[in-house]
Amino acid sequence: MDNNEISFENLPKAVAHLVNEVAEIKALVEKGKMQFFLQNVFLSG
Repeated sequence: MDNNEISFENLPKAVAHLVNEVAEIKALVEKGKMQFFLQNVFLSG
């Protein structure tokens, strides 16, 4: 998001941007959880 002006016109873009950012963070967290799980299963089992 290049336009930092706060207005109702920019609200849909801001929300869409935040939704995309949250989705990316969620994917990174899930990837980290999977790596942690796999490491623990193979190291302890």
